[in-house]
Amino acid sequence: MSKFIAASTSDTARCAARCAPLLAAPLHIYLAGELGVGKTFWVQSLLAALGEQQRVRSPSYALVYSYQIGALTIHHFDCYRLQGAPIGDDLLELLEQEALCLLEWHEQASNLPAADLYLNFSFAASARVIQAEAASEQGEKLLCAFT
Repeated sequence: MSKFIAASTSDTARCAARCAPLLAAPLHIYLAGELGVGKTFWVQSLLAALGEQQRVRSPSYALVYSYQIGALTIHHFDCYRLQGAPIGDDLLELLEQEALCLLEWHEQASNLPAADLYLNFSFAASARVIQAEAASEQGEKLLCAFT
């Protein structure tokens, strides 16, 4: 497990950018933490570091937005509205692709595949803390970005 203290949004963006060159699909990163703690901003920063030119929005109502950056397919999920219900078959198919899958509020879906990396975002005084826990060999390779 690794911990990253982000005293500013610039620190959060730097953390995400450090992950970018380490990514290889398929990869599942699950992000947890209360509203407003920086999960979506971290995803936005990661995609920007990968070269995404378009505005990256939260998929709160759409459940998923997909991006193609070079040869990398990225699916950004927000499971908040599922409230414990299973994720649909069409979305499960996306999770089975050779893609980078970023899932916010994964704990709100009941039938997800295992993650490679779990990120838990929390508030601490005037900073944000990102705790990273690897759940696979591929996830272990990303832990260095959170130190």
